[in-house]
Amino acid sequence: MSTTLPSRDALPHRIPEPVLPSVGTWWPALDRELKREILADLDAPVRSGTILHIRELCGLPPVPVPGRGVHLGPNDKAYIAAWQRAADFS
Repeated sequence: MSTTLPSRDALPHRIPEPVLPSVGTWWPALDRELKREILADLDAPVRSGTILHIRELCGLPPVPVPGRGVHLGPNDKAYIAAWQRAADFS
């Protein structure tokens, strides 16, 4: 007996893909200038051009950026803080 499951797109409860992938994927590869821009204010929304660059680094297609912008989450900020301490980046 074989069961055919509906496609992922057909599921009514589908969770949308996050605009930013996991920070551990893109932060190490991010340009120094963009790191400085983000580090200047971790609570500010990430610029749409930076988001597009991050998605490109990760091999992901561009997506529309929400009107309110995209903010780093607490886990993103913790990762960046730990990286900053380990790398002594200033």
